[in-house]
Amino acid sequence: MLIGVISLSLPQIEPNKKYTVEDITHWEGRWELIEGAPYLTASPSRLHQTISRRLLTALENYLTGKDCEVFAAPFDVYLSSSKEEEVEQAKNAVQPDLFVVCDPSKILDRGVNGPPEWIAEIISPSTAKIDRLKKYNLYEKYGVREFWLISPYEQTIEIFVLSENGRYVRKGVYSSDDQLTIGSFQDFTLEAVELFRGFPMD
Repeated sequence: MLIGVISLSLPQIEPNKKYTVEDITHWEGRWELIEGAPYLTASPSRLHQTISRRLLTALENYLTGKDCEVFAAPFDVYLSSSKEEEVEQAKNAVQPDLFVVCDPSKILDRGVNGPPEWIAEIISPSTAKIDRLKKYNLYEKYGVREFWLISPYEQTIEIFVLSENGRYVRKGVYSSDDQLTIGSFQDFTLEAVELFRGFPMD
C-alpha cells in the first residue's frame, strides 16, 4: 500500500512583522512565537519522546495530591509583560517539552497564561539554537524560576536557576551518574540514568 506524503502549505512570513497568536492560529503545523517571530516545530525523535515520557511520569507521580500540575507539549505557554494582554494578542506562545505550573489561575483550556515554575527543553539538532539562545533568553526575561536543558545525545542535563537580580545562574551540568532535584521541590529526586536508560551515548 502506498502512503502519500503530506506537504504543508507554509504561510508567507514577513521578516519584519511581529506576529501574534491570532495570526498563527489557523496555520498548518505546530508553530511557536518568540517575540513575534514564528518558528515551525518539527516532530520529535524516539529518544526525545522516551526521555519526555519518563520525566513526565516521574513528575506526575510526585505531584499527585499536590497543588502543582505538570504539562507536556503540545500545550501553549503565553508570556507577556502585561497581565491584561489578551492571549490572542500575545507575541510569545511556546510549547515547552515539559513544564510545571503551581498557580491554577494561569491555566486555561488552550494553554497557560504566564510563566511556569519549571520548564525542561529536550534539545535536538534542529532546535538547539532556539532552545539555547532564544528560549533561554525568553524564559529568563519572563521569570521562569528553573530551566532544564536536556541533551539526549550527550546525556547531560544543564540546570539554570533564576537569581535575585532576574538573571539565570547555571546550577550545574549533570550526567547519568547524578541525582536530579528541582529547586521548588527539594524532596523530588530522579536518577539521571533513568532518563537515558537503554540508549547508548554517541
